[in-house]
Amino acid sequence: MRAIVAIAAAFSLVFLGAASASSKVKASEQVTSPQGPLLVVVAIGAQRLAVYDKNGRVLESPISSGRSGYETPQGVFAIIERNREHFSNLYDDAPMPNMQRITWSGVAMHAGGLPGYPASHGCIRLPMSVSEKLFELTKLGTRVVVTDHDVVPAAIEHPKLFSSRPDEAATRVAAIAAPKSDARLPRPMRLGGAELAVAGDRDLPTYVDPFADLPAGTSKASFVAGLTAGAQQADAKARAARAKAASATKDASRQMGHVLAAERSRSNLSVRVASLDARLASGLGPAATARVVKEKAVAMARLAGLSTEIDRLRGVEEVKRSEAQALAAEAAAAEQAKATLGGRAREANRALKPVSVFVSRKAGRVYVRQGFQPLFDVPVTIADATEVIGTHVYTALEGKPGSDAMEWSAVTTVGATPVPPEPATKRQRRIQASLTPSRPELTAMAALDRIEFPTNVRGRIEQLLMPGSSLIISDEGVSAETGKGTDFVVLTK
Repeated sequence: MRAIVAIAAAFSLVFLGAASASSKVKASEQVTSPQGPLLVVVAIGAQRLAVYDKNGRVLESPISSGRSGYETPQGVFAIIERNREHFSNLYDDAPMPNMQRITWSGVAMHAGGLPGYPASHGCIRLPMSVSEKLFELTKLGTRVVVTDHDVVPAAIEHPKLFSSRPDEAATRVAAIAAPKSDARLPRPMRLGGAELAVAGDRDLPTYVDPFADLPAGTSKASFVAGLTAGAQQADAKARAARAKAASATKDASRQMGHVLAAERSRSNLSVRVASLDARLASGLGPAATARVVKEKAVAMARLAGLSTEIDRLRGVEEVKRSEAQALAAEAAAAEQAKATLGGRAREANRALKPVSVFVSRKAGRVYVRQGFQPLFDVPVTIADATEVIGTHVYTALEGKPGSDAMEWSAVTTVGATPVPPEPATKRQRRIQASLTPSRPELTAMAALDRIEFPTNVRGRIEQLLMPGSSLIISDEGVSAETGKGTDFVVLTK
């Protein structure tokens, strides 16, 4: 039955997707490899999706978002799961080809019917051909911005934006310690209505360099691949050592069972001998005495044999127990090696991933995540902390040649002036982007003017910075959707 439903639904998806796709979708078939990190912008009001790389738009398409009562949430997201063939676990096993999830609560981009208006249960439907191209372009962690109106990222320069640090083993770090809970971190202090950030080194988790022993001439990617292979080998050795230790422990236990059985037999036989002695002491006749004496002699012989056998069995048990203990120690060492190598491989893998920074005016804190895991969060200074700041997303595109500076783009998702669907020129499209909202005080530039990062926090972030890293500034707090296996989720509507 599921196969029949899937075939029928797939036919419907292809038909509706083809019927609703505009000429822009056909143009998107010429998409080449993207340059630099991608940003996906979903404009609910325009029922439109666009994808941007460092050079501009690389893909666009009509969409169908959530209908009334199932509105697609708006805010800042990232792709957290991808599956070419996916079926809904909420809505009757409905097929969701080329599914790219942006929340664990059920919102995703995928192929589906486009009737020309919002019609989904909250997901972002795309024509089949576009969903395939989007799946090829994006990856886990690709930033997705969902907003009322169409916005376009624009180049931005500002002294508050992070610069990359020299990539030296002595300074390049990646987090391995567990993040500290908010309860143990100092809250912002207030002085004359302004927030003062307080973040000492004790507020940041201990960091180590996963590339400290990187051999000269070896790329970090190949080094990480080697660590991963080593961790996999350590895992295989640990499994084998556990199996051998378990087998040896079972053998030792079985042997102890033989010892205990033999000791029970000896105990029972000793009781029998005592009983025979009691009969002899009772004054039996000559014939009965002869029989009891003979029976006792047999029992004593068996008793002597059992004692010898028990000594032998105990010797074997001691050997097996020693072997089991040695193998258990080897298994524990293998487990430790597995944990150590696995931890190094995980941290090195994470160190290759962009860092995400979120400044929340609501919380008065800056939060830092990398590889879908939290690193730390500390207070941050926000000027005029009672005044709205808007929601802005800044993306590190690439390093500037011959400099530690990084090229950045910015998009304002709340407070921005809607961008016309077809600006006359590329320059106008960039100018009309996130840097020109309807309220001048809510520009991406003005938001940066109001943020002051603690020096050590800025330094820690800059040590982790790489193309694809991002900074989010918002009036909102961290959404409850932010958790295990996610980047920051910031809900604005």
